[in-house]
Amino acid sequence: MALALVTCGPAYEPIDEVRRITNQSTGELGSLLAETLGRANFEVLCLRGEMAVYPAPQDVKVVPFTTNASLLGLLERLPIQPAAVF
Repeated sequence: MALALVTCGPAYEPIDEVRRITNQSTGELGSLLAETLGRANFEVLCLRGEMAVYPAPQDVKVVPFTTNASLLGLLERLPIQPAAVF
């Protein structure tokens, strides 16, 4: 089964101990895409920003991330090369 990688939801970057910059992604599009790919018989890995407000996709593997650096770390440690990246 081919691996499809989907990222969704916001990342944030700390400015200092109190402030941070973030985007306002809800995670909706990525969650819907991940579920659709799962129903199409892909093995799906969804990397989901911890602050996403849309419900997490069902029946796929979901791994949380916080910052862009944490997302990069997850991408660098993928066990196999994805067939598709979204």
